[in-house]
Amino acid sequence: MLTLAEAWSLLEKELKPLPAQPVRLDQADGCQLQEPIVAQVDHPGFDNSAVDGYAVRVADLPGELPVAFEVFAGSGDLPKLAAGTCARIMTGARVPQGAEAVVMKEDVNLDGDTARFSDGVKIGQHIRRRSEEYQAGDLLVKAGARITPPMTALIASQGLDTVTVLPKPRAAILTTGDELRSAGEPLNPGEIYESNSAGLAAAVRSAGLDTPLIERCSDDFDETVSNLRDLEESHNLIITSGGASVGDKDHVITAAKEAGFRQLFWKCAIKPGKPIAVSVSERGTVLLALPGNPVSAMVCFVLFGLPTIAALRGKGFLRPEFVKAKAGADIPHREGRMDFVRGSLSSGHALPVSRKDSHMMSGLAGSEVLIVVPAISSGIKSGEPVAVVELDWRPIK
Repeated sequence: MLTLAEAWSLLEKELKPLPAQPVRLDQADGCQLQEPIVAQVDHPGFDNSAVDGYAVRVADLPGELPVAFEVFAGSGDLPKLAAGTCARIMTGARVPQGAEAVVMKEDVNLDGDTARFSDGVKIGQHIRRRSEEYQAGDLLVKAGARITPPMTALIASQGLDTVTVLPKPRAAILTTGDELRSAGEPLNPGEIYESNSAGLAAAVRSAGLDTPLIERCSDDFDETVSNLRDLEESHNLIITSGGASVGDKDHVITAAKEAGFRQLFWKCAIKPGKPIAVSVSERGTVLLALPGNPVSAMVCFVLFGLPTIAALRGKGFLRPEFVKAKAGADIPHREGRMDFVRGSLSSGHALPVSRKDSHMMSGLAGSEVLIVVPAISSGIKSGEPVAVVELDWRPIK
């Protein structure tokens, strides 16, 4: 049976970043930009007012000036500001020809259509000059940058609605099991509510991907093959839950081969999650066949799903970081498999939860870390050094 390090090595060698492609700007959040963004227009594109106020000629101040006209943001052709007059102007509006400064509305006394100004107004006051931020042709965003919300706004300000990026993988989740029922359905004896798809979909979104497609499959070989073939055609990552072990109705492993996937490995010396299998199709779609036990599925997603998503996005195969801590209690262990014990972290001490079995989701739901117990360990005593994997569920950067 493969060790975790051996399984990681096999998967890392197989994974390649998805090819760059143009995508809509509203779908590019967090993606890596592959082509530089060059300014298409000057910014500002024209001299405009930084405040609501009055456009004036400095030579006419101080004194009283009639308000000759009004200028709003988006106003087209404007008359020239004549000597001895002023114009009411709004924030962002184009400064009329002849105006040298803008005086804030709060600093002006208005009497009907006459505005009274004091002294001290300087040329250029409260005017945003054309191209003072950048000019058309200037480099705005370098290739390789990760697109952030402010960057999205900057790109949109150039009139661009598509960008070339390393795209987000399209993910799908396929849950298997005749015993599974959806929320709201009555439960018959032996049935349970299906929850893995909800947890895995949330994990996929937390990694920075879009909401995955979720489908359900019965414990039928032909149906499983058909589902895998259909999903492979339109997705880069398929995550299955259940059906990956050796039971009479566990069809995912054999169905994957029938559907054209090449198996990288099946079973890993970890606990929970031993039955995990990973396969790839000729087109490069990755199939992560996770166990059906909810804790096993989520732990395997942390160990294999997150590194896979990072690699497909061109960020490298980001193995979970093992952080040093101390055991806050005795952790019994039987040699053979690397154990990931659910726990909390307090002042550098890792405390295992009481509900540890792979079907007990409440233990993982209340956990902050996975406490790593090496395969060769016969147990860890309280106070001894231990490694932990933090469960922070933040987007992959």
